[in-house]
Amino acid sequence: MSLLPTVVAALLPAVASAPSAASYDTADQASSSERPQVSLSGQAFFDAAWLDGLVAKNTDAQESDVRLAELVLKAEFGPFTAAAGYDFSGDGEWRDFGLVWAGNKRWVSVGQFKEPASLDKLTVQGQGLFNEAASLTSAFGLTRRLGVQAGSYGYRWSLTGAAFTGSMDGTDTQGRGPGQSGIGARLTANWETEAGRVHVGAYGRTIDYDGSGVFAASSPNTKLGGKTLYLDLTGANAADSSVLSGLEAAWSRPGFYVSGEVARMSFDLPTGDESATGAYIQASWAITGESRDYSAKKGRFSGLMPTRPVSEGGIGALEINARVDRLDFENFNRGRATAYSIGVSWTPVEDVRVSANFTAERGSGYADGKDSDVLMVRLQAGF
Repeated sequence: MSLLPTVVAALLPAVASAPSAASYDTADQASSSERPQVSLSGQAFFDAAWLDGLVAKNTDAQESDVRLAELVLKAEFGPFTAAAGYDFSGDGEWRDFGLVWAGNKRWVSVGQFKEPASLDKLTVQGQGLFNEAASLTSAFGLTRRLGVQAGSYGYRWSLTGAAFTGSMDGTDTQGRGPGQSGIGARLTANWETEAGRVHVGAYGRTIDYDGSGVFAASSPNTKLGGKTLYLDLTGANAADSSVLSGLEAAWSRPGFYVSGEVARMSFDLPTGDESATGAYIQASWAITGESRDYSAKKGRFSGLMPTRPVSEGGIGALEINARVDRLDFENFNRGRATAYSIGVSWTPVEDVRVSANFTAERGSGYADGKDSDVLMVRLQAGF
């Protein structure tokens, strides 16, 4: 990993000197499609959080850090796109990394990419309603994985399937470690109506943990705080495998967006099968009237693009958000946790966003008294 900065430094001059499509003269345009098109992009998040309760365990009451410092190098050649993304924050982590072939409404990718599950998790980081995805995505181990994915799509639908193992950096037991393997799929449909765009989807996943088991943990809307460990299915009580199934739905029109999911994860244990559930519902009001674009190919919505950015004399895009988020581990006698979140975000220009979220997580049953309050502010910028 220490060689990575050297590699990136060596690549930057090549990227900087690579001619763009706009720089070709007339004689070159005929052959431009045969030349690899190389680009470099990146984004960074600076987060500050004020923590109280269980989420502040083993941390200070106030934490701040660079949450993300990602560079993505892409090379496009004909129907192929190669991508290498690395997050330099913290201990460093590989993100999307691999090769994608795209044909006539079909595609195949090989490498490390997000597994096909959960509308909220598949939304590009930094473009969702809140600073972090819903709790079920973390507790149920939805993440980037190494493997093969293939998909097909039309104007109103998409279908994606994947076979995968752990991640390039994952050595933990939350479904990412070496030796683990699984398959997953996601199906979506969408309609454009007079009342707005409607999206529905379903996904499923099964993982074999190769004897290492799994745990379920999450933190309410911030990675700067400590995680709450809900389940530890390792050791003598190790889960052999798990099956995740979920349903998702969303509605969007100019100024408004609503989405929700419900998911169930069952575990094959030495004592028999048990399951946990997670769900959320969230809504936003874009005061300045913007709408979220939709990609039928990927079955997801984008972030807000200001119609009147500050650079053109406007006020940017201003949005107010709310979410209710629940995890239920009653079948394991671990109680329930419900998180209530409100937030506001301002996008003055494209690729710049300032957001603030407050989350209050409350528990019942075994989780009673394991409460948390989090106020988090994020400044993000990209290019």
